[in-house]
Amino acid sequence: ALEGVTAGNHSLEGGPGLGVFVLSSSSDRTVLADALDPNRVGKRWEFSRPDEHHLQPGLEGRLRWVLKHGGGFIPHYSTRLSKVSPFAPPQPKPVVTYFEPCTSGDVLGVSFSREFFPFLDRCGPTSNSECASQHVLRFSGGVLVELLVSHSVQELSKLAYEILYSGRFKDSGFYSWFNMLSTDPAYGYPVENPPLPSTMSTSLAHGSIVRIVGQNMTDLLGKDEGDSSMTSSNTVVWHGGGVRDYTWETADLGPHRKVAIMAGVLWNDTGLYTGAGTTHRPEPVQLGPLCHECSAGTSLPCNLANIAALVSHARMEIMTPLGQWSTLSRDPWFAGTPVNASEPWERFWPKGLSILAADYDGLVMAMGAFPELVGQRMDVLAAAYSEPDMLDTFVQIGENGGGWAKSGEYLLYVQKIVKSGKPYFISAVSEKAWGVWQTSCSMAYTSACSISNAEVVVGGAATELISASDSDGFVEAMSDILLQQGLFAASRIGDFRVYIYDGVFGCPTEIKESSQLGLSACPPVLDNNAVYRLLSESTAARVGWVALPTLLKSEIHGSSKGSARAYFLKFQWKPITNLLPQLYHVVALVGMEPETPWCNGTAECPENSVCSSKGRCECNTGYARNQTVLPLSCGGWESSRMQCLPVAGLDCRDA
Repeated sequence: ALEGVTAGNHSLEGGPGLGVFVLSSSSDRTVLADALDPNRVGKRWEFSRPDEHHLQPGLEGRLRWVLKHGGGFIPHYSTRLSKVSPFAPPQPKPVVTYFEPCTSGDVLGVSFSREFFPFLDRCGPTSNSECASQHVLRFSGGVLVELLVSHSVQELSKLAYEILYSGRFKDSGFYSWFNMLSTDPAYGYPVENPPLPSTMSTSLAHGSIVRIVGQNMTDLLGKDEGDSSMTSSNTVVWHGGGVRDYTWETADLGPHRKVAIMAGVLWNDTGLYTGAGTTHRPEPVQLGPLCHECSAGTSLPCNLANIAALVSHARMEIMTPLGQWSTLSRDPWFAGTPVNASEPWERFWPKGLSILAADYDGLVMAMGAFPELVGQRMDVLAAAYSEPDMLDTFVQIGENGGGWAKSGEYLLYVQKIVKSGKPYFISAVSEKAWGVWQTSCSMAYTSACSISNAEVVVGGAATELISASDSDGFVEAMSDILLQQGLFAASRIGDFRVYIYDGVFGCPTEIKESSQLGLSACPPVLDNNAVYRLLSESTAARVGWVALPTLLKSEIHGSSKGSARAYFLKFQWKPITNLLPQLYHVVALVGMEPETPWCNGTAECPENSVCSSKGRCECNTGYARNQTVLPLSCGGWESSRMQCLPVAGLDCRDA
């Protein structure tokens, strides 16, 4: 058995760091087996040694107390999960270990980091996007761990204070809470005549509404709504925790549906539960270039954003207690658009965008485009797409944390769920084809053509990046984009350029460390004002247009002339074998100066102008071009008709 532990037979596949270790019953706590580091076997448990990096008096006593009570969680510091560096010894990091005694007297342990789930992206609690889900996991998991390791009333009181008044458990509108669980069977407690005192779900801490502390849902929402809320919350938590949707009200949104992740612990014979939530609705549907409906069969940024929004929306719905697979096939709000949709109410999402869900054996559970295929095998779809390995690709992505991948000519976005103890994947599929590219315009000027091309090239670049399966493929895609090779050759995209930034609009590490690229391939450096604008806009949406400062005007015209705007798309990417993704932005620039008309003769140019040798209209001597750019509500631009007016009659600022 010990050899099996050290061999990794009891480690979670794809879950680095979650390996079991075994300690001896002796006071020196010798390591008998370790799935993560076989070199530790035969040595003393690291913090029972007096010469360790960080002494922890009382840790052995706490371990004995936990073992006496059948097992439990202990917070401490350890180098076992620290990153290994050839340049410095490993530094202790805060961890939590679950210990349990064996009948032999030896001790089983499993450790995980006490550090918060990192901020991968910035967003608000106004949707159930992937970003919002990560924030919910961050705060619900953070409080849950603190509940597990609170060994005194004083520690519990400190946790309540931090939830209420510190910024540790709240950010960008997200917050957490913890309540006492009711042990009344009417509110979901699974046993009649409970041995624990009934607490009526009293709130002990709430990160948003301080006045709720000391009350329960009946006090806050009234008898009927409060009883319903307590019943559903308590039932979810007493049966292992999970996702729950409910009605909530705020000044900004009014009454709306909310969804939360909840989990509980039994603390000193009292049930406590915690959670964090977000609004249960999808991110806004993105339009295509110039306000046209987004094409679901292309790599346009609007389509990438809509795919991620739909999958996250459907995933959250099916995880609620009443979530049904049929909803993901029949309800257009969650399923996407059926192929034969004709009524307006069937078209919330762009035509061609729909959900595909199946279990790991390939049984189709939901399909928004063809509901009649539910119950069929994935083999049928794989044959239709001419992709025999499609199911394996779906499962592999799901098991490694979800994300994007390519399968032949198709782009897949996949998220995994576990429902009733069984794994499933939820996805959407799109072709990788570019949007329509137009060759008759330049990035230096605003026109319908340049606006559309900027969005097309950003989507094409993002598709190549997000579908890379490993770091080498990611850097190779970066090289093609930045060195203008392959799909991004100047002969194909003209003077349009794509820049790649990291999550805070700096130069990505992959570029700086690449032997092919290096610092010369880094994107233009942005000043603080530009970074603030871009971060503000990218926090509110995955895609969008942003005015750029003077710093980048030279990127447009080769001089300080004119002004520019950037079209950005943000995305998360990670190698398939990694659990935590990184955030990136793909950016293209378009000059704000309106484009002068093309011409073949003077008759096509406005009054007081001629057709130049460059094939564009130019004003006669003594006249100046007066042309403005009219903003469109969806973020594009539309040029007014060019006029040539006498210089004497113009304001110098217009000229």
